[in-house]
Amino acid sequence: MPRKTLLRTLAAVVAIGALVLAGQASFGRSTSRRSIKVAWGDTLWALSQRYGVTMDQLAAANHMRVSDVLFAGRTLYVPAPLGSSGGRSGATAPAIPADTATPAQVQQSFCTTYQPPTQPRGQLPASLESDPSRLALRPVFARWAQMYGVPLDLMEAEAWQESGWQNDAVSPAGAVGIGQLLPETAVFVNQSLGTNLQLDVPSDNIRMMAAFLGYLLRSTGGQVCSAVASYYQGLGTTMDYGILQVSQVYVRDVLSLRPRFE
Repeated sequence: MPRKTLLRTLAAVVAIGALVLAGQASFGRSTSRRSIKVAWGDTLWALSQRYGVTMDQLAAANHMRVSDVLFAGRTLYVPAPLGSSGGRSGATAPAIPADTATPAQVQQSFCTTYQPPTQPRGQLPASLESDPSRLALRPVFARWAQMYGVPLDLMEAEAWQESGWQNDAVSPAGAVGIGQLLPETAVFVNQSLGTNLQLDVPSDNIRMMAAFLGYLLRSTGGQVCSAVASYYQGLGTTMDYGILQVSQVYVRDVLSLRPRFE
């Protein structure tokens, strides 16, 4: 579908200041902070939730901004939670009273209340069934969906919503190909994976889409609704403001298509 002014990728997230790669922890000897090795898959936000610190605290401890991108291999320091005497913390954020809920918490209720249709199942769009060249892409979707831990029917539905599986599609915002990925997203994925995938190569475009969607699923704790919204409006927007009204339409469209690809 034509992309409007919303940027769904790293460019949008950096502008909002919330898409940051973080890593899996390997703890050092310090009692006031712990060192982790940056790896593909986690986010600065997720680390802040895991260790009971804020994103600003993490950024300050590493002389960085919350909008900075971390690539695999970097050492990141996690400060001890405020009021802590040090050591490993398994604290989680306390519950927030309803009268102090943030916009993100209020709008996130969309994902808990929306019930996507379950029919028709396995009934591919007619224009796909009648096009052998696009049908031939299904094994490619299956390969990369499995590689990056993305439900195949979700990935195929999202790609159909984005481009109708047409790799020559280009949006007014410059999003390219089957997954309608911005060039900035391609750079982000390639640097993260250590690859040189090309947006105009169908199999490469699908692989980058799978890797990025897998990243969004992990970043949102496996919440499909939030991951789909983040693909459209940006992960930072989702974390800060929840599912925007305009994005709710997009999420409904994608999730309504999903049963067709089962």
